[in-house]
Amino acid sequence: MAKILVAEDERNLREGIAEAFRDAGHEVLEADNGLDACRLVEDQVFDLVITDYKMPGADGLELIRRAAMVNEATAVIMITAYGTVESAVRAMRMGAYDYIQKPFNLEELELKADRALKHRRMMSRLAELDRHEIVHRYDDIVGESPAMRRVFEIVSKVAPSNATVLVLGETGTGKELVAQAIHRHSSR
Repeated sequence: MAKILVAEDERNLREGIAEAFRDAGHEVLEADNGLDACRLVEDQVFDLVITDYKMPGADGLELIRRAAMVNEATAVIMITAYGTVESAVRAMRMGAYDYIQKPFNLEELELKADRALKHRRMMSRLAELDRHEIVHRYDDIVGESPAMRRVFEIVSKVAPSNATVLVLGETGTGKELVAQAIHRHSSR
């Protein structure tokens, strides 16, 4: 079950989309204007935002921008009657996952939404794997703090170089482990 925001000023269309996704088992919130939609994405986390391009208060591009600021993993599908290549490209550049032009078939929107949600899940999983890769990259060094991530980044940068490295720190902070990690991951 996904949490979906439907932002559309045309009442019948908005309610029809919301009902279809509720029937599919999703939690759906609705907004009939851009300002309310922007407030919702700033206050809550959505898996998917389905938004009209032109709405009173704020347009769909502003909603994409605000959704990305709060949670860049939120997938967005832009709906519009003003379908031009330029507006589609602009929406995609701002982070929209897909774009659909009115009038459209509800099954087509559901298919695009399903793909967007699958893509979001895959990207979340990849981010999680990347995070674990950083944590477990060096067998003898374990840590997830921002400081340790920075140490791992520095080791990754200096290990392949021929630069001389001086590791400083207090007793018991793992200087020798860092030196060994640099040595193991270098051609020295």
